[in-house]
Amino acid sequence: MQIGNRKWTLELVKEKALKCTTKTAFKNAYGGAYSWCYKNSCMDIVCSHMKLKYPKLTAEIVKKIALGYKNKVDFRKNHNREYQYALDNQIINDTCKHMELKSIKEKKTCKIISPKITWSLELAHKEALQYQFKKDFRKYSNSAYSWGHRHNVINFICSHMAIINKDWTEESAKAEALKYQYKKDFRKYSCGAYTWCHRNNIIDIACSHMKSGYTDLTIKIVTEEALKYKTKREFEIGHSRAYFYAHGKNIINDICSHMESGRGKWDFLLAQNEALKYRTRKDFQDNSSGAYSYAVKQKIMDKICLHMVTGYGFWTIPLVQEEAKKYESRKDFERNSCGAYCFAYRNGYLDELCNHMVDKAKTDNNVIYIWKAIGLGQWNDKDIYKIGKTSARLGKERIYFVANEAKIEAEIIIISHVICKASDLETKILKLGDKVNLFGFNGASDFRAFSEENLKKALEIITPYMEQEKIEEFEVTAIL
Repeated sequence: MQIGNRKWTLELVKEKALKCTTKTAFKNAYGGAYSWCYKNSCMDIVCSHMKLKYPKLTAEIVKKIALGYKNKVDFRKNHNREYQYALDNQIINDTCKHMELKSIKEKKTCKIISPKITWSLELAHKEALQYQFKKDFRKYSNSAYSWGHRHNVINFICSHMAIINKDWTEESAKAEALKYQYKKDFRKYSCGAYTWCHRNNIIDIACSHMKSGYTDLTIKIVTEEALKYKTKREFEIGHSRAYFYAHGKNIINDICSHMESGRGKWDFLLAQNEALKYRTRKDFQDNSSGAYSYAVKQKIMDKICLHMVTGYGFWTIPLVQEEAKKYESRKDFERNSCGAYCFAYRNGYLDELCNHMVDKAKTDNNVIYIWKAIGLGQWNDKDIYKIGKTSARLGKERIYFVANEAKIEAEIIIISHVICKASDLETKILKLGDKVNLFGFNGASDFRAFSEENLKKALEIITPYMEQEKIEEFEVTAIL
């Protein structure tokens, strides 16, 4: 393998580019040549033989596509690239002149590219009459609303609007709270009453009838779980839901009284002996955060880390080459050996050192999946599911990776190849159900608590986009 910066020329770059059919393939296969083209402004010449992923747009093409839609919302939703082209080239009004305004929000969006309005009392009052509440007036016609504030006429032009604010009392706040089963819904749909209860320290009384999101946990269960761990940190990592349940019930100190505390344990000698176990400060920080934090606070880090490798000047080309051979993809190389990766990148050797690797940095975004989390119990009386996207070439690898990280079992509901971007379907499905507050592992933010109706709706979103020719390659265990 040749190591060192390659002296690219136009002929060499053209030779490499001819082996690729698209710019994306060119960039992934020959990153150095691609960068050279970009810096020397010869990309169009070198890539003239390549196929365009999308046809070049013109005003005529965009107008023809727009004629198939009755409003801008549908046009933007189904042909966002053409919609953005019309916006960027300031032909959106001409392109969409045959369309109807679907909503007030869309109507106000149109004014973004309209000539600037010079507001007067009459015009501002006329604009305000279109809204029932001040918050809608401020959101969808901010310029008129701001003009009214600046000229101290906001109360006059908004005199017809309904007043949302309410003078809460203990009785009215409690009556409002009785409408909800969970604090989350109370806070979301009646923020004024919820805030008033907090300020007046009656939130626990007002919400005493409400259910907890941790419906499968009790004080007895959490106490028994805590006995399995020696420290609070191990408890938090091993069973985060039980840990935060205990915090919410203010029993964390009682159920953890048998645990060892790391606070006040360290002194100079102990920290120095601990530091001697590690070769770099990074390993020291990752594996003994208590001693590391103590050393930082006491400003003794330099004294106890004299034996450690600093990281600067440690890596050489042969060492980095050997390190790179341990990994099959650049992403794994960067994640697990950042120092070697950065050394190769800064010195221009990355392409040569990684030419044996497979690019796994980006997903193909062509598979959507939903699986049930076995072992997490329920959230708001609903089962918990993981929604995500992956690549057909990876199969179920992503599912088992996340399940292992979270230390739970996965019951696959559906995993299917789709004909659209799987990320678009994922975004729609994540809007369903209740968000589950998990963290501490990869993919934790994509868990949702679904009712049977939510799950059925999620599967209905996926079904029209399932690619029938490839569906047999994947397992579909349940379609409601």
